[in-house]
Amino acid sequence: LSQRAHAVTGVGATSSLVETSHEGEDWDANGMLICRIGEDRRIALPMGDIARLEEFPDHMVEHAGDAQVVKYRGELMKIVHVGSLLGLSAPIHADTYAVVVHRHDGEQPVGFVVDEILDVVEEEVVLSEVGLRRGLSGSAVIQGYVTDLVDIPALVASARGGSYV
Repeated sequence: LSQRAHAVTGVGATSSLVETSHEGEDWDANGMLICRIGEDRRIALPMGDIARLEEFPDHMVEHAGDAQVVKYRGELMKIVHVGSLLGLSAPIHADTYAVVVHRHDGEQPVGFVVDEILDVVEEEVVLSEVGLRRGLSGSAVIQGYVTDLVDIPALVASARGGSYV
């Protein structure tokens, strides 16, 4: 998964693919994880808000109440599809789930499911308010494509049942 995104050069036997520790830094300072949701929608997540990239086979996804969860490092981690949270696209069923894990200051992790991890880029962006809406900071042209920039704190609040900030 992260090899395809050029995030690491080798992957071990575990599902853990990449770790970062750039909490709270700017979009362009640490790069962006470019993902696809739905058939053709591109989103960018700031690497500073990403703890890990994981891949889970669909048989590992279970339910707790009305939430989808996976067993992750000895605890349950709620997973939510980014496209569904943003009201942009329905999940595309796959045999594996690409999950972007967010964890902040010891809080329970939240896994954001994307349909495909495309790349990790480090480039300055000119943010446009054209795509501004709840859960998105706006849009920009990244690698020549219109890309929505995800507001991770808003997604975390929504995934945990709170309201957007």
